[in-house]
Amino acid sequence: MDKSQLNRLIKVLTGRHLIKTDSDKSDARASVLCLTPKGDALYREMMGEVLHDNDRVLEILSAEEAAQFNDRGLFFRPDPGGVVP
Repeated sequence: MDKSQLNRLIKVLTGRHLIKTDSDKSDARASVLCLTPKGDALYREMMGEVLHDNDRVLEILSAEEAAQFNDRGLFFRPDPGGVVP
């Protein structure tokens, strides 16, 4: 993604109140992007669906097949310390 695409995406997400931008206190040239409560709710909803879909696929695979998919990074697994439902 190039800089202009990223800037457009940030404007869209900000306009939809999904993220907010703050100044970086340690570098005046940089901005910090944060999820808004609305953005966090959408993220949690989407991740719940992603994890549910992963589980549905895993149900029909053998342990060996699931390991092959997992080894190739084809399943999303959140950080164990994360806050995804």
